[in-house]
Amino acid sequence: MKSKMIKIEAGVFQMGSKEWGPDNLRPVRNIKINSFFMKETMVTFKEWKIVYEWALNNGFTFVYDNMSMGAHKDECGNKTHTENEPVASLCWYDAVAWCNAASIKENLTPCYYTNQDYSEIYKGGKIDIKNEWVKWEVDGYRLPTEAEWEYACRAGSVTKFFWGDNVSDDYAWHEPNSSGKTHPVREKSPNKFGLYDICGNIWEWTWDWLADYDVNDLDNPKGANKGDEKVLRGNSFNFGGGWHMPSAYRTTEPPHVNKSHLGLRVVKTK
Repeated sequence: MKSKMIKIEAGVFQMGSKEWGPDNLRPVRNIKINSFFMKETMVTFKEWKIVYEWALNNGFTFVYDNMSMGAHKDECGNKTHTENEPVASLCWYDAVAWCNAASIKENLTPCYYTNQDYSEIYKGGKIDIKNEWVKWEVDGYRLPTEAEWEYACRAGSVTKFFWGDNVSDDYAWHEPNSSGKTHPVREKSPNKFGLYDICGNIWEWTWDWLADYDVNDLDNPKGANKGDEKVLRGNSFNFGGGWHMPSAYRTTEPPHVNKSHLGLRVVKTK
């Protein structure tokens, strides 16, 4: 990976929002998170392409072949992009396959499998991987769980946004300041953990199916084992920041959808 993986130390935080946002942000729960590593930026197109081309020559398949170098709104005047913008137009299945490919390419143990005995590595396709088909404790790349993502985004904050309670252009690209397009990573200030663009620029897939928060699942929760849509976090260049950008906000898409504003950021357990 071109950008470094930042160690996120273990801790406990309040996940969700009591006084703001839709009902699916409640109930607020005290969640325990073990330490893990998170990529300091979203995966860029340059990083994606290197692994993607290797994967195609090593038994991997992808649902789509139109992943793009950043993204823009149709009416955007400047539609030029650079390879240091986040990869876009990415469905959940392809994000997970790419994580496994990146792991194997770097001689790490892949996380995702197609059965509970881990006898077959997931290499692509519309397979709804169950929680128990994942090797959570290995050193390979994976998507963050919702809880890991929110914990990392908050970086110890309890405010609406990780920087405070009001929208700020200093930390995020969103609809009012993006000129209708994504931007190269690291152009905005990071949060206190050193994570860039954790809010804004492009939505990031997480592991979890959308489901009501389970009041009894408080220790490194992985979410439901089935559902219709996967959770995305972080907001994008084409959504307003006031509603969509707070640390607790959740949105969703079916895992096969590859809209232009969907991308990824990877984590590792060790």
